[in-house]
Amino acid sequence: MVLESVIAPPFTGGSYFTGRPAKPVLFFHGDADFSFPIAAGHDVFRTARPPKFFVTIHGGTHSTPYRGGPPDFHLVAQVSLDFFDRYLKDRAEALDRLRSDVAMFPFATLEAVPA
Repeated sequence: MVLESVIAPPFTGGSYFTGRPAKPVLFFHGDADFSFPIAAGHDVFRTARPPKFFVTIHGGTHSTPYRGGPPDFHLVAQVSLDFFDRYLKDRAEALDRLRSDVAMFPFATLEAVPA
């Protein structure tokens, strides 16, 4: 299992998942993050093998969604717990909770490619 924090320089053009076994991966990315554009985060997400999840936090900057917001930091906390329940505790129903938890927050969208 991997929780990613992707930093562009000096790793542009790097390979993050080639030659590695597939591990569940969860990305959070604010679309107002000017330190690391969301398109670059999607590039890394696309190279990951399933299961993989990408939560876009609309209006989120680089760190505010993780330090109390805005947007609401509860999204990050709850979705992370759902992800851990699924992949650390092997609770299949946690993926349904993950999807419904993201849907509760109007500023968030989910891209999910389960195994």
